[in-house]
Amino acid sequence: MNQVEIDQFLQLVKDTDAKTKHFLIQQIYAMLPQPSDTETWTDEERKMIINPQPLSGAEIIAAGLTGTWADEDIEDSIEWVNTQEAKRRAKYQW
Repeated sequence: MNQVEIDQFLQLVKDTDAKTKHFLIQQIYAMLPQPSDTETWTDEERKMIINPQPLSGAEIIAAGLTGTWADEDIEDSIEWVNTQEAKRRAKYQW
């Protein structure tokens, strides 16, 4: 479809009743790829999700999953959070 055809279609949808709009939305949604259609999980990944194995303290340390704000070069955690929120607001502003 080109843009003119899309605009014409959208105008037709706009001019129709709510029941028809709802039906069209359901039909379009059904055509969208679902996660199960596009993502495949291995048997091992499924097992990990179904039966998670928590790490011991030694395993956490060995994997390097420790740290503090200072390890991330963050001196003021509140300022860091405020900065992240401001960045997110700027990125996703309407």
